[in-house]
Amino acid sequence: TENKIEDLEEVWYIIVNNETKGPLSLRDLDVLLRTSEINSGTYVWKNGMTGWKLMSEVDEIKESIL
Repeated sequence: TENKIEDLEEVWYIIVNNETKGPLSLRDLDVLLRTSEINSGTYVWKNGMTGWKLMSEVDEIKESIL
């Protein structure tokens, strides 16, 4: 797959074990998914979103890595 500039932008934050982690890029999220450190039920947020959402509810993530 072609790497888009947006994939490398570190704009995402996640909650793991009640701790906020980030900023992370989509590529970072993909690696964490593949290593089972996070899953589709992990909460994510980036600037511009109204609040935290499950990864499975975010179109940008669903279309690129889920």
